Amino acid sequence: MPSDTSSPVPAWLLWIGTLISLAGFFICAGFHVLAIADKPLPVADWIPDLLLEVGLAVVIIAAFAVTPKRFRAPSRRYGVRIPLPLPGVPAWWNYLSTALAIYVFGNFVVDLLQSANAPARMSGAASQGRSSTGLFMLFYETAAMIFYAAALAEADAPRCTRGHRMRDVAQLCPACGQPARLG
Repeated sequence: MPSDTSSPVPAWLLWIGTLISLAGFFICAGFHVLAIADKPLPVADWIPDLLLEVGLAVVIIAAFAVTPKRFRAPSRRYGVRIPLPLPGVPAWWNYLSTALAIYVFGNFVVDLLQSANAPARMSGAASQGRSSTGLFMLFYETAAMIFYAAALAEADAPRCTRGHRMRDVAQLCPACGQPARLG
């Protein structure tokens, strides 16, 4: 029996991954605003850093682990690449992702120029927080897009009359022999 007839990750878990990634994005955005305003964090500096870094590692690894095979495209140089825009992701989200990537790059350049020209203007922790939270926002947002696209792909996957996941071209379910569900 082929391994791709059943999904290793249920759709509800993919939606939870999307929500966790979006929560990480908005938490990073809040910390980013505080860092830009040069305001101290309401807790010790190492707590949000640790939580955001561990959360980011978990979310990114999970997002790439659940990326459906249909999103993966062969690449001669790197083996596998994820095509952008992801199928099923709204156009506004793709535009937001592009704008965020441009902002993060611009923020990094501005941060470098400010730290080189006026090193006493901004504390090292605030400068580092501004750069890292901007980058973390981009990573969390990318993970949310991957989870979202994977959840939509799982929900739209062809199934038999008993609910088993099937290949796109299959007429009969390899698990139970039932015909494909129409519509």
